Amino acid sequence: MSIRMGVGCMVERVTALAEVEGAQHRHADLVLRELAVAGSWLVWSVSPAANDALRAPLERIGMGMLPAEPGAAQRTTGTLVATIGSGRWLLITTDEADAEALQGALAPGMAIECRCQRAWLRLEGRSAARFLDRRLALDLQGGDLPPGRAAATRLGQVDVLVHARPEGGYDLLPARSFAAALAETLQDAAVAEGDRLAIVPVGQGIGV
Repeated sequence: MSIRMGVGCMVERVTALAEVEGAQHRHADLVLRELAVAGSWLVWSVSPAANDALRAPLERIGMGMLPAEPGAAQRTTGTLVATIGSGRWLLITTDEADAEALQGALAPGMAIECRCQRAWLRLEGRSAARFLDRRLALDLQGGDLPPGRAAATRLGQVDVLVHARPEGGYDLLPARSFAAALAETLQDAAVAEGDRLAIVPVGQGIGV
């Protein structure tokens, strides 16, 4: 089994989906891909000065200030920040350099580091919206989650933060310990509907 050491966790599996047996066929209708999390924090506003201290590293990675409106989200290629409540955000990145810069800018008492407790999955495919629409407590087809927005909801029995990507597809951010259960829920649903779902853990590609 692949493991790595990390701040805040003694031993961490590289993939949260190690125990999920999923087909990885090249011509899948849907792809559930796991991203490697380099850093993740639950952040809350403690003072205007502390918020301002994050401005420089956020600007360096292509973002502006922390979004204020609940459900608002900003992202770059490898980093996502989503407002999860008044003065509260989830900040997550796949980039090691960005993670180091952001960690250094977070004021004491402003954040809880949660890289070892958060998984980042991405569901893609032309039918992703239709497929998820029947499984979330949101009306995706009716506009409850327009592109670029995020919402906390449930998928099956799993609590998850869902981000609608502007270019299509959805980021799914469950607790790491429930990532495999979420993947299996989607896998069972795809089989029941006759869809082909490829599950791609960190470090793996899609085969034939």
